[in-house]
Amino acid sequence: MIGARIYLRLVIQDLPLIASDILVCTAWTTSVVSASFDIVFHKLGVLRPYVSYTLEGFRGTPEEVEFVWKLQWGGQFPFFTAFYLCKATLLTLYAHFFPAFMQTRRKILWGTMAFCGCAYLTTILTMLTICRPIEGNWSSDPAVACSPIVFAQVFYVGWALNFAGDLMKLWSILDLQTGLVIACIPPLRPYLSHTRTMWPFRLANKTPKESENRSELSEVPQHHDRSRPRREEPSNMESVDDLHDLEGRSVSERDLDAESSALASPKSPMSEV
Repeated sequence: MIGARIYLRLVIQDLPLIASDILVCTAWTTSVVSASFDIVFHKLGVLRPYVSYTLEGFRGTPEEVEFVWKLQWGGQFPFFTAFYLCKATLLTLYAHFFPAFMQTRRKILWGTMAFCGCAYLTTILTMLTICRPIEGNWSSDPAVACSPIVFAQVFYVGWALNFAGDLMKLWSILDLQTGLVIACIPPLRPYLSHTRTMWPFRLANKTPKESENRSELSEVPQHHDRSRPRREEPSNMESVDDLHDLEGRSVSERDLDAESSALASPKSPMSEV
């Protein structure tokens, strides 16, 4: 999804990367780093069902236990960073959707950005200051080590702020990878219009069906026209022949009138002689 988004922006649209693109790439990087900690935990056997979060039931040397505590403390930074980067990606994308005249919504958006930024800083500062000295987060020395309940407190504080930020921007709490997918979906909308120009043969396969539909539609008025009697207009040649016939009839009628008038007239004396 992220690769498709970057390809769309750089290659297809030929546009530079915007802030949301850079943030989503950074979120993906921190997500990969956070997932790598889980792979190491699984390899060490920490993710076994019988191992608790205080490492009770973990079968390892004291050095391995200390190493696991270091990983558990350090793995929280990329974990929370990836979550808040996903939020920042969506919020910067929303900033492009809300025009300047929507002042109320933009104020709410900027307020949500400020809250998420403060929540992230609070979470990081809590992880750095809740256990002093810092070595107490992973040390096996009882005089220096902090209580395991400290990690639970960090978890509660971090997730309370995270959930509050989700409620403010109307986004439910989701898994880290799901958040990355959601952050990448909105900018991929231009792919729908690009596929039509990139693969025209798919549209060409549909043209015969369209032509058949057009032929079927064209046949309907033709049958309708055939059912109606058509008036045939006389051509120019036919009109000329009709004129000749009329002239011939008028001449013959005149001859008949002349003959009838001659027969009806009285006979002359010369004819009697």
